[in-house]
Amino acid sequence: MHINSTSPPSEERSARERIAADHREVLGLLKQLETHTQPSGIREIAYELTTLLDRHFKDEEGVYGVFAQIEEARPDLQGQVSRLRDQHRAIEELIGTIRFDDDAHALSDRDRVVQMIREHEAAETELLTEAIYEDLGVGD
Repeated sequence: MHINSTSPPSEERSARERIAADHREVLGLLKQLETHTQPSGIREIAYELTTLLDRHFKDEEGVYGVFAQIEEARPDLQGQVSRLRDQHRAIEELIGTIRFDDDAHALSDRDRVVQMIREHEAAETELLTEAIYEDLGVGD
């Protein structure tokens, strides 16, 4: 993937580093979320996820974000990028619901958000891999 020449290198590197760190933190919170059985603990972790994912999604979707870079370098992947943006909104909505769920729904919504985030993470990884491999000339 070609680096967007209009983005400041230090800002670009910083955003990529934050995104990678965020992914590790999200996965850690998901592990905690999966093991919580008390609705109050689930809501607490959902709040932490909301805060983290808000910043994380802005980094990915921002002017110098990885999505903009992919769209510039690989216009053929815009559909995949658009789906990932839509998934961001769906994840935010579901996590917001968990934060205000009654006890009966907290566990089932917890399981849905864990699954949704894991599937989203896999789709992002696939997109990044495709964009990078094609750019390096080792893709299909």
